[in-house]
Amino acid sequence: MRSLIVSSDRFEDSELSEPLQQLQTKGVEVDIAAPQQGPIIGKHEQRVGAGLALSAVGAEYYDLLLLPGDEEVVVDGNLFTLGQAADIRAFMRAIFGITGLSR
Repeated sequence: MRSLIVSSDRFEDSELSEPLQQLQTKGVEVDIAAPQQGPIIGKHEQRVGAGLALSAVGAEYYDLLLLPGDEEVVVDGNLFTLGQAADIRAFMRAIFGITGLSR
């Protein structure tokens, strides 16, 4: 099984690190993607390496998509406030459009 975690700077540290650790413990291969490849920094200064830029993600390689929770997420230069249902739908459309998951 292979999982994709999509996040960006200012992620809630435990909401990325704890699922990541659990998935890896269970033998799941995990990739982390962000708007840009490279380090991302959580609200509490945890640094995580995003091995992929969202534009480089191939949806056909993944069995699971994990979106660590936060109040705000930036995707492709657009800010989404995830507290409202309309924002969540817009965020998912952006993720699907960038990664090709809508195919």
